[in-house]
Amino acid sequence: MSTIVTAAPDHQMNQAEASDKKMQEARDFYENTLKSKLEPEFNNQFIAIEPDSEAYAVANSSGNAMRAMHKTHPGKPVLLMKIGPEPETELAIRILGSEALARLRQK
Repeated sequence: MSTIVTAAPDHQMNQAEASDKKMQEARDFYENTLKSKLEPEFNNQFIAIEPDSEAYAVANSSGNAMRAMHKTHPGKPVLLMKIGPEPETELAIRILGSEALARLRQK
């Protein structure tokens, strides 16, 4: 695993760190609470989790899961992942890449 470090003002780094922490909280919530409830019945579907409220939506596509969460929690950060044993690496890369791009555009 490689780490990318970029120079940014402190407030931007703090926002990025806070976002990373929220996403880790959502992952922990999935692993510790939801995984046993959802797998294997919902394998290969998608889950979107809003970390602060621990609200979540399960759908047959990533877009549907995200839209469901954004309807009830607009403007909130959401973790999106595929349910089941196979990681969705490309999806994670697209999401993380779009977040990094959004941060660059804010500069």
